[in-house]
Amino acid sequence: MRADGTACEQALVAHISPKNQPVSCRHQQRDTDMSNIHQIETASASAPQFDPANTIIRFPEVETITGLARATVYKRLKDDPTFPRPVSLSNSKSRGSPVGFVLAEVQEWVRKRIALRNTVA
Repeated sequence: MRADGTACEQALVAHISPKNQPVSCRHQQRDTDMSNIHQIETASASAPQFDPANTIIRFPEVETITGLARATVYKRLKDDPTFPRPVSLSNSKSRGSPVGFVLAEVQEWVRKRIALRNTVA
C-alpha cells in the first residue's frame, strides 16, 4: 500500500458494472455482483408456477422422471394400458413426429408404481 492511497485506490480496475456505472475497486465490484445475485434469486422466486395437468414434457424428461430407458418407454406404451399416452405436438402423423407427455399423468403413473411395490405380485 502506498502512503498516499488506500487499498481500494490501488486496486482500481477498468470495469463497468451492469448498471453502467464505473466500478472503482474490487470491493465495490463484489458488492455489485452480490446485488445482481440477489436480483436473480428474487426473479426466480417469482417465476410463474406451471400446472402439471397442463404441462407437456418431452421424452428426456419422461425418461428421467420414470427412470426408464427410451426403448422401455416404447415397450410400456405398447404393453401397459396404465402408462401415460403421448400427446402429438404437430399435425403430422408420420413416424418420428414430435410427441410429449402430460406431466401430471407421468407423475401419477410413478406414484401408482410406488404404491404397488408393497403389494404381492
